[in-house]
Amino acid sequence: MEIVRTWLEHPTLVMELGQPAHLQLGDVFPSVRIQSYTELTICASVHTEAGEDIHTPYQMFQPGDEQTITFSGVVKRFGTHSIQLTLSRPGYPNLHDAFYYYVEDPLLDRIDQLNLEKGMLYRAFRKPLICVSRLQVQHGL
Repeated sequence: MEIVRTWLEHPTLVMELGQPAHLQLGDVFPSVRIQSYTELTICASVHTEAGEDIHTPYQMFQPGDEQTITFSGVVKRFGTHSIQLTLSRPGYPNLHDAFYYYVEDPLLDRIDQLNLEKGMLYRAFRKPLICVSRLQVQHGL
């Protein structure tokens, strides 16, 4: 039995399986499109690695409802972010869904993608940091 269909909407975010989901600082948060097939109450929130959370009020859905849940503000932190949904149905345990995306720090991170026969391989590298005094020193992780 299908209960709900959820997907992200965003003007620049690539939303294909196997593709990295990257946003930039200052981008609006992705919104979540909900198509309900049963009576539901949904709470959505954005979580950052820094521990910041943005919550939306609970929203009620009836069978056949289709709505978009949006988050106010813009992306202000680098790192991995998640959008987490809690779906409540009367008489059933809560269900959870999550979407993840990454906000790249152009000074620290570089993501290399290697196309492989059966998917993608992601490698994250730290770019070298350069310190200049009497000697030029380069180091990186």
